[in-house]
Amino acid sequence: MPIRKWAVWIILAAFVEIPHTLQAQLEVTTGYTATELANALAGTGVTISGATLVCANGASGMFDCVDCNVGLSDGVILTTGSAAGAVGPNNNTEISTNNGTAGDADLNALPGVSNTHDGCVLEFDITPVFDEISFEYVFGSDEYLEYVGPINDVFAFFISGPGIAGTVNIALVPGTSIPVGISTVNSTSYSAYYNNNGTGAGGVYSTDPYYIQYDGFTDVFTATQEVIPCETYHLKLAIGDEADHFVDSGVFLQANSLGGTDNIAFSYSGGPYCPTDPDPVPVPDPGATIGTFSSTPAGLVINTATGEIDIDASVPGTYTVTNTVVVPGYCDPLYYSVTITILEGPEVIIDPTDPVICTGESVELEAIATPSGGDCSPVTFSNLTDYAIPAGPTVSSPIAVSGISPLGFSTAMLESVCLNIDHTFDADLDISLQCPDGTTINLSSDNGGAGDDYTNTCFVVSGAPPVTSGSAPFTGSFTPEQPFSMLTGCTVNGTWNLVIDDDLAGDLGTLLDWSISFVCTNEIESYSWTPATGLSSTTDSLVDASPVTTTTYTVTVTETAGCATTATTTVTVTDAPTAGFVYSGSPYCTDEADPAPLLDAGASSGTWSSSPPGLVINAATGIVDLSLSAPGTYTITNAVTGPGACPDALETSTITISPSYAFTFTDEICSGDTYVLPDGSTTGSGGTYTANLITIDGCDSVITTILTEHTSTAVTEDVSLCDGTSYILPDGSSVGTAGTYISSLTSVFGCDSVITTNITIEPSLTTDLTEAIC
Repeated sequence: MPIRKWAVWIILAAFVEIPHTLQAQLEVTTGYTATELANALAGTGVTISGATLVCANGASGMFDCVDCNVGLSDGVILTTGSAAGAVGPNNNTEISTNNGTAGDADLNALPGVSNTHDGCVLEFDITPVFDEISFEYVFGSDEYLEYVGPINDVFAFFISGPGIAGTVNIALVPGTSIPVGISTVNSTSYSAYYNNNGTGAGGVYSTDPYYIQYDGFTDVFTATQEVIPCETYHLKLAIGDEADHFVDSGVFLQANSLGGTDNIAFSYSGGPYCPTDPDPVPVPDPGATIGTFSSTPAGLVINTATGEIDIDASVPGTYTVTNTVVVPGYCDPLYYSVTITILEGPEVIIDPTDPVICTGESVELEAIATPSGGDCSPVTFSNLTDYAIPAGPTVSSPIAVSGISPLGFSTAMLESVCLNIDHTFDADLDISLQCPDGTTINLSSDNGGAGDDYTNTCFVVSGAPPVTSGSAPFTGSFTPEQPFSMLTGCTVNGTWNLVIDDDLAGDLGTLLDWSISFVCTNEIESYSWTPATGLSSTTDSLVDASPVTTTTYTVTVTETAGCATTATTTVTVTDAPTAGFVYSGSPYCTDEADPAPLLDAGASSGTWSSSPPGLVINAATGIVDLSLSAPGTYTITNAVTGPGACPDALETSTITISPSYAFTFTDEICSGDTYVLPDGSTTGSGGTYTANLITIDGCDSVITTILTEHTSTAVTEDVSLCDGTSYILPDGSSVGTAGTYISSLTSVFGCDSVITTNITIEPSLTTDLTEAIC
């Protein structure tokens, strides 16, 4: 049996070369743990635990149907050979990997099945919250159709637990109790469920990667089983080669389909989200029930009823959003979660902010942008063309690299070099990488022994095992035999070559594709200004703006991480300022109302000042305080600062302040006199008199006269004198004779004082006395 299968392959490999452009429609990755595979299947309302995997290296993995005909979008693949062997197109008549491992006892016990080999078994416990579980799957094989009957590669989905008698296989032909397999679903048995996929020997199936590698496969089937809510069941997913180790079969299981029939699934479209994106709302799957939304970790602002996310109010980051639905009769609520990411976006300001310019002038606007801490995808260059690998001469596959900076190579800028090679004896291959300058390093030489293929093999700078420690098909990341540092300084932009040398005749192969990826450093990628009116450029960070009218400009700054941020500034266009003014009514008198300047039409009030010193003026309004100012002539200046780049305006005007007078005089008059006041009028009485006069400058002169009136005095005195004596009169004269004397004097106030003195003379008395003396 092994000889029969390999003979066909050797003949075709030697003589058939089918060139095509590979557009990887089915993508397969391997190296996952049992828990990772089981969790990838888990859907709504189930808990997975205790996962184990008994499967050859590379026989299990995850698939992504970018655009392929398998009928499922993505999920888990279990095979009897190489999971990567399922990748189309179907250009191999019998894709086969001998893993040399044992089969499975439960598969051997199935009706009509003999001993199995190369078993791949994924087992785990499942605890559902509802009363029925189901999942979707597709079975395919390269044994179709030539080995239908004699050989029956087999698979089964065994379940056991409460309410189930023993262990049952739920991978059944729809509506029957017949297990799904090569002999039960094919072109003659339940053919409505069978999909022919060519033979691998030519035609569209062999050239179009839309078609997977297997010659046939089933429709999408759904395995179902009634269960008791919140009880734990054991599920065993097993596949194996019957009778031999050759010609691969595989079963595809839809991701997240293992769950209940209740649909609470939803999604957010358009992520990851940038700060300027509209607030996203969840899109329920058809027929899905929406309950209450929540998110973790903290930082996401979400409407718990609708699931709408307020992006602007949320903190950038990655969040898990969960729809929780409580279903009567279920032991626990149902949960369905998706992951969303909000990117930070670049920080952008425009300098200057809202500038003002004069008509006909321009201003330089600078968008100052700082990229966010968001990640950006590596920049990848690929060659997807098949290159036959002959025995002897080398084959080179070129890739043109452009737009990478800096221009000199360093290990810090390299993400990976990845390749896919279809070959039946890896130890024959020497694989090298050549940079545009011609410097070459050895990626892998004579590794892998008799193993087949390099499948999704990536060479990285560090952090991975050396390729010399790996084994075929070398799926995953490895460090090359010679370090990438040997390319330091090499020109980056130019033609890179992957060089392959098959140094031993006998086995041939094909380089299917390869790529080189450079690290993406998040940086500002582009600037876009709108509107273009008045701008010197719409794509530079620094632009000259010369609008003729006031215009608001918006710059959109995009970073390589994918987000864009906008900033705006308004350029106000104005005429140059004027400062003309007058003070009407100059010259002013000090007792007038304080004058304010009269501005010319269109003129502005700026900062007011005067010279020489002595004028009291309000610097903000230009109002002059006449009463506090010293009389004189002054030059007043109005200084208006020009907005933005406009020139300043400066105008002057002269005013004169003349004095106003207010005098008070005190004077005295004597009764009967006439007094002439300052205004020329006369008075003969004491009192206060005000005279309002006008100075030569036309200002008021108020003279107040306080007049005190003093009366004249007339005094008469009678004086008797002895004869022979004299009397001194008030005027200082001396008299000794009787008579009336008038003395005219002036009082201390200057008024007349008349003193009349009446003098009488008393005669002298003479008496003779005769006296006798002893």
